[in-house]
Amino acid sequence: MRLLLLSLGLLAGCTSLVPSTVAQLDGFSPVTADPADIALALQLPEGVGLTPAGATLFLGAERDDTGEETGLTIRLAQRSDAELGEVFEIAPDDRAAFRAEQARIAAWQAEAPEAVQGTLSLGVAPCRFGAGPARSARASADIRFAQGAPFRPLLREAPLSRIADQGDVSEWPDCVTDAT
Repeated sequence: MRLLLLSLGLLAGCTSLVPSTVAQLDGFSPVTADPADIALALQLPEGVGLTPAGATLFLGAERDDTGEETGLTIRLAQRSDAELGEVFEIAPDDRAAFRAEQARIAAWQAEAPEAVQGTLSLGVAPCRFGAGPARSARASADIRFAQGAPFRPLLREAPLSRIADQGDVSEWPDCVTDAT
């Protein structure tokens, strides 16, 4: 089971989005952004955690003119922050691969700007504590566009059912806690 929390196209219709941050997304280019700058913070509802697989970021594109596709999925580094919740960033060891994928997509865009369709999405692998989240559970997310810049609210109190396919929560794996 995977939850798709951030897909720039899919979130466009979500009423829980913060308009001022969405306006900044209009100027954000995943093809030119420094991978060290990109970070997302999630505030998950009670009963929801993440499996050891955590979160992944996918950057890819396809060309309508040649049928070629490219894509890279990176497991994001995760850290807990008392204020922000769970923070996800591209690990330093993965930044070169991300930059290489950006360069490939940028080259395609230079060759055939109208033929290239890009995708940037974040997926998380949920687990449940106890019975899992309540049907009315809500989640929030903040995003950072530059290192050292403050996180900006992206998603506020979005119903989990709107941003995630909760399916049968009883089928989610149990969250493992470190008992040491």
